[in-house]
Amino acid sequence: RVLDDVCDFKLIQSWITQCEASHPVPDPLPPNVKHLRVIDIKEMRVIEAPPYCSYAALSYVWGTDAVILKSTVADPFEGKDSLKMDNLPFTIQDTITLLRKLGKGYLWVDSLCIIQDGPHKSEQIELMVDIYRNAAFTIVAAGSGSATAHLAAVTPSSRARKTQFTASVKGFDLALSTPPLKFFLDACAWSKRAWTYQEWQFSSRALIFTPVEVFFMCSCGTKCESIVGEQQGAPNKLRPVKGLGSLGDLVDKFEIEIPRHRMVSGRGMHHASDWLGFVENYTKRQMTYESDVLLALWSTMDEFRRTVGIGVLAGLLETDLHVALMWQPSGPMRKRNATTRDGRLFPTWSWCGWVGPVHY
Repeated sequence: RVLDDVCDFKLIQSWITQCEASHPVPDPLPPNVKHLRVIDIKEMRVIEAPPYCSYAALSYVWGTDAVILKSTVADPFEGKDSLKMDNLPFTIQDTITLLRKLGKGYLWVDSLCIIQDGPHKSEQIELMVDIYRNAAFTIVAAGSGSATAHLAAVTPSSRARKTQFTASVKGFDLALSTPPLKFFLDACAWSKRAWTYQEWQFSSRALIFTPVEVFFMCSCGTKCESIVGEQQGAPNKLRPVKGLGSLGDLVDKFEIEIPRHRMVSGRGMHHASDWLGFVENYTKRQMTYESDVLLALWSTMDEFRRTVGIGVLAGLLETDLHVALMWQPSGPMRKRNATTRDGRLFPTWSWCGWVGPVHY
């Protein structure tokens, strides 16, 4: 397909509809997710999520140069029309525009839906896995390193140009495919941030906005704007694919590693090796505040306790310490210059006491 200046919202809606018909999220709002607030994009205010709320979640990078509007105890944005589009960073503005085009009513964004100085902030961080996993889909802003940037192709002139070569030959319009998704994810700031790792790992579905085109991924399939991959005449079935990263023989186009826990059941980690692999990938990522090293992983650690029955001590498996202590640096490392939330130093015998990538 030839890419237009603005993405085809009807096409994106068809991807979501097809996916939801094939394998809906089992529980849109699990009972253990308490005090969940969402943005009502019709009334432009933050509300307590209604029962059985179907919402989209945003995964993005705040950026060091961005002035992020945040909910506080003094200003929780609960009044009708209290959220003004002009006051929101472009990433959130465009996400709201996208959801309106798709006919969706609710959005979860961390900066606005978590009261940043409120009593439930820690509780919400601990439930991050459930928040993303039970969202109808996650919108991934993989096109820039700041919330001040637009979501590519949602508004005019926001898509990167001259990235797709086209030609007309004997009455046929021909177009080359754009670069593979892995090309964009490997290069973008979003995939290098620690906080976005568990958001990606546990999302049931993802709409990924790269600078060039939009991709849709779930545990059973991948679609993109530039390649026709929809099955005609079978709207309720997804084409079988090899995990979360290929569409038939077009492996190079979509080649993305599927998390093992999603490959097994789509709802949790099941083996000690899952945690070791998670740590290896997580330690390659960066964070603004070094003290967040376990906080950005807190919900994942709780998920591991629930599904595998193994506790996590300072980032290490409690029942397999003889294995967990065998981590080794796989690049430059330095001692972590930060303390835990209760003021203690991170232990040097754990990978969390150091800044840098590790492997087992």
